Amino acid sequence: MKSIFSRNTMAVGAVGTLLALATPAEPHPCPDLNGDQIVGIEDLLAVIAGWGTCPAEPEPCPANVSDSGPGSDIVNIEDLLDVIEHWGACQL
Repeated sequence: MKSIFSRNTMAVGAVGTLLALATPAEPHPCPDLNGDQIVGIEDLLAVIAGWGTCPAEPEPCPANVSDSGPGSDIVNIEDLLDVIEHWGACQL
C-alpha cells in the first residue's frame, strides 16, 4: 500500500495526543532504473552503485531519482527512500 503523504510529514505529540501535519505527496515518476516497469531490487542496487556525487553535466546520473531541485547532484538517502517508497509495479 502506498502512502498518500510524502516524506515531508511531521508529527507533534502533546500529552498523549498525536497530531499529524502533512502535505499531500506530489506525483512522481516511477524510479524504475532498469526499464522493466517494476521498482525492485535491481533499482535499489543501481542507486547504491551510483551513491555519491553525480558526474558533471552533460553526463547522466540516472541513480539520482529524487531530483529535489537545484544542487541535488548527489545520490543519497533521498534517492534510496524514493525507490523504496515506489516499490512494486509502476503506476502509469
